[in-house]
Amino acid sequence: CQLVDSTPAVTRRLQEHLRTLRCDHGLVITADVLRLLATPPAEPFDVVFLDPPFRQGLLQPCVDALVQQRWLAPAAWVYTESGADEAPLVTPPGWELYRAKQAGQVSYRLWRAA
Repeated sequence: CQLVDSTPAVTRRLQEHLRTLRCDHGLVITADVLRLLATPPAEPFDVVFLDPPFRQGLLQPCVDALVQQRWLAPAAWVYTESGADEAPLVTPPGWELYRAKQAGQVSYRLWRAA
C-alpha cells in the first residue's frame, strides 16, 4: 500500500494511523502526486484510490498519468472522488464504470480499467 499526499502534516497523520493499525507494509510518501506519477512504478497496482482536492483540476491529469506511465495492472480497479459540480472524467479507452453514487457535494465512482 502506498499513500501519497503533498502536505507533511497529512502524511505524518497517515503514518500515525498505520502505526495504530500495526500495518508494517504501508508506505507513506510526501510528494506532488503528478511528479510521482510521471515515472513508471516498479510494479503496477491492482487498486488505486484517487481523492484529490476538489476543484483544482487534478483528477484528470492523475488518471491520464496512471494510464500513460502504466501504473495499473490488467483489470485494475480505480476509485475516484470529485466534487459533484466538477466536469466529468474523460475515461481512457476500455474503462468501464462499475458503480457511481453522489452524496451531497461529492461524486464517487468505481471503474474497472482494461
